[in-house]
Amino acid sequence: MRIRLKLVLAITVMVSAMVIVLSALYLSQLLSERIQQSYRHTDIAALQVMLAARAAIEHGMAHLNLPPNDPNALNDAVARALQQDASLHLMLSSFIRYEPTIYDINIVGSDGKIVLSTDPLFQGHAMPQQPSFVSLQELTAWQKFRIVFGPPAVYA
Repeated sequence: MRIRLKLVLAITVMVSAMVIVLSALYLSQLLSERIQQSYRHTDIAALQVMLAARAAIEHGMAHLNLPPNDPNALNDAVARALQQDASLHLMLSSFIRYEPTIYDINIVGSDGKIVLSTDPLFQGHAMPQQPSFVSLQELTAWQKFRIVFGPPAVYA
């Protein structure tokens, strides 16, 4: 092999390696930014749902007289207030419809059971165990690629 051919091959390999490394770094940063952006959107949605649930409870229980020593009556009244509030249902369905990173929304009572859910099959059942979305942000770039481009998963 001539020296000129060796030099061209060496430069080509070096340039290709640099392009691959820089592209991987760029994709890693892009993926991290998208995960952070998704987290911010879902955090804002969670705060809005919390405020709407608080308003639904206040509105639904404004004129109720509950027995003071019966916690089940209070839990039932809160569940009824949440389930009967039309604006809360509209907000939940709009988040599911227009935010692609939100799969479902569950409002869980103090006993760990789902009081209100966008999926009616979950209502009344215990909240399923799901990994935290924050844990996704703390992974390495390779682990993020494997999770994002792997089988679908649901994070809380």
